[in-house]
Order: sequence, then C-alpha cells, then structure tokens
Amino acid sequence: MRPRKSQEPPESPEEKAAERRAAWQRKVANAAAETAAKEAQRQAAIDQENGVCSAAIASAADKCSAEGRPLTFVNLGVAVFDGTVYVGYRPLGPLAGARAILNRLPAHVTHSSAAAQIILGTPATTRAARAEIIVTAGTETHWRYVKGDSKIGHAEDAVKDFNALASQANP
Repeated sequence: MRPRKSQEPPESPEEKAAERRAAWQRKVANAAAETAAKEAQRQAAIDQENGVCSAAIASAADKCSAEGRPLTFVNLGVAVFDGTVYVGYRPLGPLAGARAILNRLPAHVTHSSAAAQIILGTPATTRAARAEIIVTAGTETHWRYVKGDSKIGHAEDAVKDFNALASQANP
C-alpha cells in the first residue's frame, strides 16, 4: 500500500475499481501490441523464406527447361516441362492453376508372424505413418500414397515447391 498525503481524501471503492480496470486495459493493450509485433515479424520471416524458395524453384525450372529436360518432383510422382504437368509420359494438365495437397492418414498397422517375433525379436505390430498426395492440373487428378515419416517430410517439401512453381506459372 502506498503512503497517502494528508490532504488527499481516501479513495472510494469505485475509484479503486476504475483504477484497476484502467491498469488491466493497459496491460491487455500492451500484450496485444507485443503479440501483433511478434506475428508481423513471424510473417515477414515466412514471406522471406517463401520468396527465397520460390526464386530457387523457378531458377531450377528455367534451367531444366533450357536444357530440354523436365523438372521432376519424385516424391509427388510428377514432372513439369514447358508449363505442363506430366505423370510418367502422360500429360496431366497445365501447370498454371495446378495444385498439390498432402493429407496425413491414420497410421498403418502391420502384424508380424509368430516366427518373426521369436527369431528376430520384432514386436507383434508396427505402425507406419502414411499420407496421400493429390496433384490436380486442369481437370485431371493424380493420387500417390507414401509411407514413413522421412518420406512424408520430403513430400511436404515437394508439395511446397510444386505449389510455389505453379503459383508463378502464367496461364
């Protein structure tokens, strides 16, 4: 409690409540300002990273096109050449407006045989992470399934790169 000057009248409960309310509103405003500043900084870092990624993938596509070979996205099962998306040697559709999506699926459970459990000491069941990749170009769709955490991580990067390249493509 702070010492009072002799000429100050004692504060009423309403004045104390108003003072506490004002202090609380100042704290809320300060916290909101700090959160907004952190979010802006985070978004700027993401935008910078996406710009670097987009520039790198566009450069790789231009280089491959100049050499007369497609830019392949092995984890997606597609290739891009001269503004067209291919699955194998079959054209899927135009790159402009194409989109890749990765959906994580429930883990796949596999059971090992009793002999493998005894001889190799493997657990009775193992769980493998799974994901499906959907690439759409024009009216065509290409599905691919991947298993394993490392393959899913590589596929996520490929999806990001493919979408960055597709967003830069001219219709």
